[in-house]
Amino acid sequence: MQTHSFVISKSHHDKPLDVVLVMLLPGFSRRKVRRIVDRAGVKVNEKPVHIASWKLQAGDRVSVCFEEEALSLRLFTYSRDWLLYQAHGILVINKPPHMPSQQTKNPKVAHVIPFLRAEDPLLAKTEWVLCHRLDQETSGALILAASNEKATWITEQFKARTIHKKYWALCYGIPEKKEWEVKGYLSLISPQSGRVSSVKSGGRSAHTRFRCIGENPKLGVSLIECEPFTGRSHQIRVHLQESKLGIVGDKKYGLTYRTKLPYQWGPMMLDHQLLHAKWVSFSPGEGMAPVEVVAPLPLNFDTCCRFAGFSIF
Repeated sequence: MQTHSFVISKSHHDKPLDVVLVMLLPGFSRRKVRRIVDRAGVKVNEKPVHIASWKLQAGDRVSVCFEEEALSLRLFTYSRDWLLYQAHGILVINKPPHMPSQQTKNPKVAHVIPFLRAEDPLLAKTEWVLCHRLDQETSGALILAASNEKATWITEQFKARTIHKKYWALCYGIPEKKEWEVKGYLSLISPQSGRVSSVKSGGRSAHTRFRCIGENPKLGVSLIECEPFTGRSHQIRVHLQESKLGIVGDKKYGLTYRTKLPYQWGPMMLDHQLLHAKWVSFSPGEGMAPVEVVAPLPLNFDTCCRFAGFSIF
């Protein structure tokens, strides 16, 4: 257990809590401070503070108490609002950012199916099967099936490319065209770098269509609708980087073309990459018409879009 105590000086008066703690705690990042705050590990004048941007006053007594191991674990608050569609043996959820689609190397990190079964008694009655995956930091529509047979029905639609998906990505830069496509070949994920790259041969075919649905030249950001026709790892992220449009918050591919954004965006864009599986269409059963499911944006993504003036909601 680590503990730290401070009395706020006049030089730190009226400054945000997370900014001050980064100054006072060597080696601490604002992200780490926010995780401590999220876990009620910071008290101001002996009262827990749950807002990282809380303005401190001269003379405030601040205490910080946390366990290092606990900071590596993400806390999720379940709500039935996560459930976007449930019928015909198919469940579509709005996966939050940071939650892995499946088991990771760290058994303490919650992933989708065990978490849902533990949190929702109605879902606990079914042995759900994951039909596809989203990157850990990517949020949005994720399809589960109530049986292996139903999962096969969905995966066969993926193979036949009759399931259609659209993502939203908040990107650095303004595209030269309103609509464009990227086709090529992508490598597998490198075990050394964790990255995917375009290759001329020996890779897997990848095809994505893009459409600009919002732009703010003053901030130097744009909102891009992404429609992948293939499902390669990191496909959208790589194709946007090649289009000189890195995704805000993407630590692997989004840094090359980043621009300076307002201070207020810091806590939002640094938390996770702003890529969201916004829409999916599939047939729930043989002979049945396709259904369309729309996943609301996570709060910080939504806030950034509204801040940029994108009136598409």
